[in-house]
Amino acid sequence: MNFRYILILLSFLLFIGYSFADQVDLSLQREVYSGKDTMIVEIFVNEQPIRTISAADISLSRGSIAPILIKEADKHYYAYFNLPDLDDGNYDINVNLLYSINGVLKTLFFAKEFSVVNDLESSITVRPAVVKIDASKAQNYQIYAKNNNNNMLDVGLNEDIAYASLSKDTLFFDSTVERSFFIVVDKNKITSNQTKFIDLDYNGVNFKIPLLIYNFKEISPADKLPENITAQENITKIENETTNLTGSNKSDGGIGNGINLANKEKPLAFMFEDDEIEMIIYKNVFYGGEIEVKNNLDEPLNNIRFNLTGDLSEIIILNTSHVQILDGRGSLKQHLYINVLKNAEKGAYSGLLIASSSEGYYDVISIKITVAKDTIMQKSKSITRKIMGKKKEDNANGEIFNFTNSNKYEKTDVEKKSKTPLLIFLLVTALIVFIFYKLMTRKKPKSFDEYISSIKDRY
Repeated sequence: MNFRYILILLSFLLFIGYSFADQVDLSLQREVYSGKDTMIVEIFVNEQPIRTISAADISLSRGSIAPILIKEADKHYYAYFNLPDLDDGNYDINVNLLYSINGVLKTLFFAKEFSVVNDLESSITVRPAVVKIDASKAQNYQIYAKNNNNNMLDVGLNEDIAYASLSKDTLFFDSTVERSFFIVVDKNKITSNQTKFIDLDYNGVNFKIPLLIYNFKEISPADKLPENITAQENITKIENETTNLTGSNKSDGGIGNGINLANKEKPLAFMFEDDEIEMIIYKNVFYGGEIEVKNNLDEPLNNIRFNLTGDLSEIIILNTSHVQILDGRGSLKQHLYINVLKNAEKGAYSGLLIASSSEGYYDVISIKITVAKDTIMQKSKSITRKIMGKKKEDNANGEIFNFTNSNKYEKTDVEKKSKTPLLIFLLVTALIVFIFYKLMTRKKPKSFDEYISSIKDRY
């Protein structure tokens, strides 16, 4: 009889164990990994434990890990971590949760097996491997990836997401280096809190980065504004709309999103007399200038972003790429640093400078910069700088323009004084030539006999 009760009790405990085992599901993106790989574990908890799951509940059967746990929903979690440098073999990811079984607290163990094979051709670590997207904010998200081997590796980046785009389509690795890219998010195109994925593909491996949406609020169709245009995701569209830049673009208050104002002013506008900057510069000269951006509305504009298109980023550096808020009727100054390293290749550089806000307002300026061959005057200036020891000062000052006040790019006092070094160079050169001439034409000194003879001739 006792034996029968024992069998019944064991059967009951096994039933309880299996029933709870079905309540927790662990999912991996693949079954085979390399040591040091980043692993993402998807955790579904259908029966809530006594204590909320935490990162401390996740462990590896052999080796130590430092998991980061992110909650997507009440019963859905993601955990990611870097595997240690493991030997080949089979391992388990363990999740330990505390449950109440018939009034008794008991820790249940849930496991998922995977294999480690270290002779794979590639291994990467990714951070963050799970991204939390705040639907209430306009911001970009930077992802870092590191090649764990010394071999060359190309990682393809792909997405099929309406509200996001990637700053790069490929990461190139030539050693154990770290690269990064940006996920550019247009919060106005987020229509649900459904999880989407960024794909990283390399050597037959597919690594998915989940994008988890937070703070999403459904907007009724009646409250929706026309589709906003942002510099981050719609640069191509803005370029197409501004291919033929004319003064009419400013006069009609064209905003690009269907909104027109009674005062015919652009809400966000460059304070500039024309829609184009065209310059001819020299390779060994640094140029700089500022241009004013104004908010013509009474209310503030948020997340002002600046972007350069075409190949302008090869020759222009912006003082800032993002301003959190621009007060109503306020303005800010954007500085353009051109040919900072003084090594620009000869040729033409062109594209657009775009300023945009998260509300969808934007303005553009077409820029064309031609790098010309150094003239004799430019070369003489460079020589003068070396002679006078002015190189450090010139690096700081360069040639300065004020783009806002005049599209003729009148130079500041720094440039107006730039003829002084040339005059000094010419004076120094003339002095050297004069001294050399005097030395060459100086009479040869007389010998002693010639000197005595000349004295006799006098008397």
